[in-house]
Amino acid sequence: SGIVPLRPAGFHAALGSSGIRGKVIMENVNLNQSAGNSLDSMAREMAAILWARKWLALAIFLAVVVSGSVVTLLLTPIYESSMKILISRERADQRVSPGESKTDQNQGEITDEEFNSEIEIMQSRQVLEAVVNELGLTRPSADPKPEGTLSALRSRFAEFYRSLHHQSEPSALDRVVRGVGESLEVVSVKKSRVIKVTYRDPDPDRAAKILNTLYLKYSDHHLKLRQNSQAANVFRQQADLFKDKLDGATQALKHFDGQNGGAGVSAQKELLMQQFYQTQSQANATRTELRETEQRISALQAQLATQPERIETGTTTKYAQALDKMKDELMQMELQRTQLVQKYKADHRLVKDLEQRIAQTKEVITREEQSPPQEKSVALNDVHRRLMNDILSAQSNQIALREREKSLTTLAAQYQARMIELDQKSYEKNDLERDKTVNEEAYLLYHKKSQEAEIANALTLEKVANVSLADAASPNYKPISPKPALNLAVFMVVGLIAALAGAIAVEKMNPAVRNEASVRRHIGVDVLASISDAQ
Repeated sequence: SGIVPLRPAGFHAALGSSGIRGKVIMENVNLNQSAGNSLDSMAREMAAILWARKWLALAIFLAVVVSGSVVTLLLTPIYESSMKILISRERADQRVSPGESKTDQNQGEITDEEFNSEIEIMQSRQVLEAVVNELGLTRPSADPKPEGTLSALRSRFAEFYRSLHHQSEPSALDRVVRGVGESLEVVSVKKSRVIKVTYRDPDPDRAAKILNTLYLKYSDHHLKLRQNSQAANVFRQQADLFKDKLDGATQALKHFDGQNGGAGVSAQKELLMQQFYQTQSQANATRTELRETEQRISALQAQLATQPERIETGTTTKYAQALDKMKDELMQMELQRTQLVQKYKADHRLVKDLEQRIAQTKEVITREEQSPPQEKSVALNDVHRRLMNDILSAQSNQIALREREKSLTTLAAQYQARMIELDQKSYEKNDLERDKTVNEEAYLLYHKKSQEAEIANALTLEKVANVSLADAASPNYKPISPKPALNLAVFMVVGLIAALAGAIAVEKMNPAVRNEASVRRHIGVDVLASISDAQ
């Protein structure tokens, strides 16, 4: 699409072996030239279109500028007036507590909640109605928004809208109050204690007057919100009521202390607790000693079972005289046997009986000779006796320990029952003290609140408030709208854009052939030749 200009032969020689790079550079040059040619052609074509439709574009431009200027001249000028209100701490609401400690407040710190509260109070309907009624703005001649051309159109449209939705027409007071609220702007200045109030109105004197009246009504409403003439009486009555309750609770506490002795219940309970723990400790030690005694008795009885009551101290062998008599009888029976054998045969009955007696006698003599009679000496066992004495002593100690344990357990139970009784009395005394404390705190609270309510009423009567007028409103005769110079500049820019858009739109609807590019675009054929205009 573009014509690449010729280069000298030395140009390709200078590229050397970078033939590919030289080709890319030449292609980029061709594209840039094509883009430049297309932009130039579009600019020329746009200039041709504007030149061809110059009267249409001029008419559109003048229509936009003239109509905007006429509307600007028809608009009612709006004037703005402002005032500044300082939020101070001249009347700080103290945080009341029944105790003696006082909460110090930072006098220089204003919270966002306080700012927002004051802003909402200033824009409340009661304040705006008071301003409207004070200035008589409900009269048609005093309406802050008089009926103009645009205002009349808006009113007509609003009436038509209300008729479609079956809405009743607002009263004159509601309409004026809403208009004043829409024209009023209340903002807080950052990093300060100042509230800036701005009002816009067609009349600069009326704007300043409305703001000054707004401050007066706002300050009166501000004081009215903090005034409560009945609060002091209510607080005083409640203080007297709780004073009587406090006296009754004090008398009941004194009567309780008189019935239960001068010493405090807590001191008695502490003393009894010490005695109880001491007795309980002694009882535990007695139980431990009793178990040790029982174990000792068991061990002594086991040792006693292994020891005999008496022990053998010595043995003496004695000669038996009966043994000599038996030997004599044996000799006589042997002599008698000899005589019988001489008379009778050996198997004779007498001989056999005598031999049997001889054999028995020999057997007795032999047995006596083998186990001669002895005398043994026996004495009491000292170990058995000592063990027995130890057992008897331990058993008597055991009986004494059981009696001591029983008495200590009984005494500990008595101490515990006494402590339970003191606990009940302690609960009763705590209830009495709590009742006295609650009544005392309530009495102090209502007493201080009654004093603060009286102080607040006194401050209200003296017109002392937390707000003050830092900068009063004054008439500003320089309108903030409309701005003819700015509006004319805007309408001229809009007129140029509208003229350009109109010329392009007409060209699109009725195209004309003016050059080679338009022929190619509209007809779709290339131009082989062109003949210029004859001079």
